[in-house]
Amino acid sequence: MNHPHFLVLAQHSSTHEMDVEVFHDMEEAAKDAHAFFKSYRFEVRDGKPYDPGNDPEGFACFDDVETYVLSDGSLCITQFTHCGGDGPVLEVRTAK
Repeated sequence: MNHPHFLVLAQHSSTHEMDVEVFHDMEEAAKDAHAFFKSYRFEVRDGKPYDPGNDPEGFACFDDVETYVLSDGSLCITQFTHCGGDGPVLEVRTAK
């Protein structure tokens, strides 16, 4: 039986080379994706991604946002496009 794999696809911007990580568990993929999100010093505020460096537009600079709730109740950002792709881009995909 094939078990799904979870791919974390991350880029510094939409024109940069994509970094791909493979996980066998969605929880681990979500943690890795969220670590990428946090590496840019982005924050989660009111359940949404926020860029404190883009005040007062800190919420508006994110598109295509997806989240995942871990088994411990923590919210992870698992997909986003920052500043229309001029900033980092992240996606978690399921593959078999």
